[in-house]
Amino acid sequence: MSSPLRFAAIVCGVMVTSLSPAAGTNVVVPPADNPYAPAYAALARLSPADLEALKAGKPASAAAAPLMAEIARGLAAGRTASSVSWGVDYEHFSISTNIPLTSESLLLTKIALADTEGAPPSVLVDRALDDLALAHHFGQNNLLISFMVERAIETRTDDWLQKHLAQFSPKDAARFLAGLNTLPPGGDLTSALTVDKMVFIDPLAVEIRRLMEKLGDTAPTANSFASHLRLAGILTDGPVTAVGLEQNDQSFWLKPGENKHGITLLSVDRTRDEALLACNGQVARVRLSSRAITTIDLSRFEELVKALPPDNVLRLVVDYEKGTNSVTFIQNLELATHQMDDLCTEAILHPEHLNDIAAYKARMQQLTPWAKSMAETLLSISTREKAFAERRAKLVSTLSAVATPPAR
Repeated sequence: MSSPLRFAAIVCGVMVTSLSPAAGTNVVVPPADNPYAPAYAALARLSPADLEALKAGKPASAAAAPLMAEIARGLAAGRTASSVSWGVDYEHFSISTNIPLTSESLLLTKIALADTEGAPPSVLVDRALDDLALAHHFGQNNLLISFMVERAIETRTDDWLQKHLAQFSPKDAARFLAGLNTLPPGGDLTSALTVDKMVFIDPLAVEIRRLMEKLGDTAPTANSFASHLRLAGILTDGPVTAVGLEQNDQSFWLKPGENKHGITLLSVDRTRDEALLACNGQVARVRLSSRAITTIDLSRFEELVKALPPDNVLRLVVDYEKGTNSVTFIQNLELATHQMDDLCTEAILHPEHLNDIAAYKARMQQLTPWAKSMAETLLSISTREKAFAERRAKLVSTLSAVATPPAR
């Protein structure tokens, strides 16, 4: 998956259902030691006409039979492997790393099911288990997009099985259930969220800090909001640190993200001994220990960003938001980064918070647009997970009933 699509998938809430199967025959093939490699290679050699027929749920032409047999053999070979390599370079992994075979995996598993027209139930059982095994193997990448692809394949396969249950004998049902219990482990949502947080949100926060340091500080001018501002106190309550400010004859407390009297507290970092404030198109830095307040020089913002490597996470975000005023951009990004970090951490440590949908949606209204998109994505994933669990339980229950018919 390309960088912009990956960025959209993480930040803008583009769900896996928006991933369309690859068009044509330009299909990526996994490493040679991946047991699924022959199946993907055969997929790449299918004619456009056969691909279109299979994507529409119709059988391929007679000429495609050898390739379809290769696909079936490749899928069956992969089912017995405990783990496989997808060619992801984890050592140098970043937001710009290409995640191969997302669309191809969705397409391969779809056409494998489509190629079962008129097949006996034993073939249906094997093909469904083969598809589920590939889904589990792909999910082992432990990336959010990989997990979403895994769930999409599993959901489609479960729905397909429901339509064919009438053809299953007790023996067929029992064999499928036994196979389901021996599938390789799949992806883990908590691990996937943890990795994506490490790959996107954490590096973004680091890059913002670096940029702020490079921009440098200037003494507040007479017309700067910082020239009339004083740090009056700091209060930490659990994970939240608030700052007390005095401006002219006003005194007030601000938590990160709050705005009072036109001043927004962007962030507080006691480890770095600083707080960032924004007001009237200016950004100020407060040194917590000395209480010194300076104005951050934003005149070199674009110059410094353009000097970043093209695959730098901050550069990608800036390019994505072209045309945004630098102060507005920094303000939005600073707040969004902290909010996204909190959202991801909460989803990892307290997934049960997503169960109260009304309360979660109410909190979402207070978020920046980027963080709100992430919250919507997390809520959608949580909802889909519940629906998937219910469908899978129903499928297993039905198959169990078929496998153990009542005694006569």
